[in-house]
Amino acid sequence: MKTVIPKHVVRSLIVFVTLALCTPVFGQSTPDNPFIAKGKKAYSIPVSDRNIQFQVTVPSGDVVVLLVQEGGMAKIYNSNEGYSYAMVPIVKDINNKSADFAICRITQDKDGNESIQELEHVTANFNEASPTKVEPKLQIKLIKIAPPKL
Repeated sequence: MKTVIPKHVVRSLIVFVTLALCTPVFGQSTPDNPFIAKGKKAYSIPVSDRNIQFQVTVPSGDVVVLLVQEGGMAKIYNSNEGYSYAMVPIVKDINNKSADFAICRITQDKDGNESIQELEHVTANFNEASPTKVEPKLQIKLIKIAPPKL
């Protein structure tokens, strides 16, 4: 039996592995999947098995592509530039192809325990990147909303 992996999955995996080795740390966080240091990590529980793929342009101009389940938490850390954000996407309108992103600031105590503070909501779509109001600014653009698994 031959297993075929779609090209977009391979590309996303390559981007994930490549960027995981760089300074910023990102991805979907769960209680059993800590990214840095010890301590309790902030996470959210996905509300569906629908995957949302989106790109985030960070203050340096670099673009990070993330894939997270709807309602799951994606995180971007950059200790060099001094920011840590969590993003929780929820499909807002499947027909208009938009999603609402809760943007949260992540702080970490000396023991590595994370806490989050919700800062704003941004509606992102496929047409153009949506900027955040918080500083440092991010830009979020949807790439794909996969239908729920049956």
